Amino acid sequence: LEAEDVAISPDGRWVATGSYEDRSVRVWDVAARELEFTDTTGLRPQAAFSGDGQWLATFGETFRLRRVETWIESPP
Repeated sequence: LEAEDVAISPDGRWVATGSYEDRSVRVWDVAARELEFTDTTGLRPQAAFSGDGQWLATFGETFRLRRVETWIESPP
């Protein structure tokens, strides 16, 4: 799948890619070269890491804020 959007964590450990084709954000562990997490967000999936690298925001038709490494969604 093509990645139309890319976000890199501040420490370079994680790369998040957004694919319009399947409407998902994928998070990759750079060192392990493995897929770590997938989140379906809808049209125009995008991601952004917080400046301290502790949070990942995924958005498209939905918005979610997740703790990095556990990928657990933050309560509203």
